[in-house]
Amino acid sequence: MTRVPEIHLQNKWGKMKKLVASLSSIAIVGTALTAGAVALAAPANATAMYRCPNSNVCVYIERNFQGGIQAISGYTQYQTLASGFVDNTGSWVNANNGTSERLIDFLPGGALQTIQVLPANWVESNLDTVGGTNRANAVGWAN
Repeated sequence: MTRVPEIHLQNKWGKMKKLVASLSSIAIVGTALTAGAVALAAPANATAMYRCPNSNVCVYIERNFQGGIQAISGYTQYQTLASGFVDNTGSWVNANNGTSERLIDFLPGGALQTIQVLPANWVESNLDTVGGTNRANAVGWAN
């Protein structure tokens, strides 16, 4: 059995939960992750689900991986987002296999503020739940 990327989803309280898919299954039918959690279903291929190529970080203009998408790879330290995505990011995916990535806000004076860190193969479907912000300016290495 070959493993494919892990899929991470949030319950209604904003807690990230992790599901593991395998090629032998067409879909994972979710079970309750915590008391009161909603049942989940996820396809076996996370890359196809989020339209994010392997070894990339992808940002989306809208929540739930909708709207415009920017796939980013090949940078050192951090990469500034395209103009339409700056301060306009609703969700994001870290499709890297071994690298944690961070979403960055540029502060006055040139300082970088980390908005959120995602471990390898994790997703954030709604940046409004992360401090009520969509003010991302860049993505970068977290480790």
